[in-house]
Amino acid sequence: MTTHSVSEQEAIYYYAGLPSNPRLVYRTGTTPWTAPTGPEAYWELKELHPVFNHKLSTIWDKLGPTICDSLDSMGVLWTSVDIVRFTKGEHLGPVTLWIGVTPTTLSCEDAHTTALECLNTLKTYGITDVEVEYRESIYTDLAGPSLLKPVSTAHPTAEVRGPLTLALRLSITAEATPYTQGTGGLYFTEGGKSKRVMLLTTWHILFPSDKMLTMCPTMCWLILLQFFSMSSCNSSSVMNTGL
Repeated sequence: MTTHSVSEQEAIYYYAGLPSNPRLVYRTGTTPWTAPTGPEAYWELKELHPVFNHKLSTIWDKLGPTICDSLDSMGVLWTSVDIVRFTKGEHLGPVTLWIGVTPTTLSCEDAHTTALECLNTLKTYGITDVEVEYRESIYTDLAGPSLLKPVSTAHPTAEVRGPLTLALRLSITAEATPYTQGTGGLYFTEGGKSKRVMLLTTWHILFPSDKMLTMCPTMCWLILLQFFSMSSCNSSSVMNTGL
């Protein structure tokens, strides 16, 4: 174990309570982690929360790409960069720059060095109350190849086509990236005196992955949703795939 290593038990159980159960690589926080003890010991489960009313969230559009570029320059194979807060019971933890990295690609020593660089970047913006944590993470883009058009059950390809045909919701794609496709979600009205109907969908369906990472490098990245008017479904930015 090196100077900046975390124990195997801490790496496995530090994020106990999160559905994905990620593995901790390194953290800058100095609060000691202790495993529960005793005959009726149980884990203090963590919950993930968004960040509001903090300077970091107000300048993230500018600071986020800077952090991502810095990680790239240091050779960190990052998969996501989030601004989050964790809670354990009633205790709300500090604002955390939560960085996902490809599993087994970042040593604790390198994580320590790059985390300090992230903290130095934050200091240039006058932010000194944020911690940095690295976790192992795999990024999966849910936009995929265009689905097939439905056919009658008498069609010779019906059986093999079925699993690759849209079953629910509106299938949409961006005109600039017709090779990827996703689905629209619920419909809702804009409200007030407006008669416009809106469609809810995810950001990555309409924008390429590289643009998504530089324009908004948070996966919360927990949930990022893009609203657009149904009238734009026939515009140059979005088109119905015709299913």
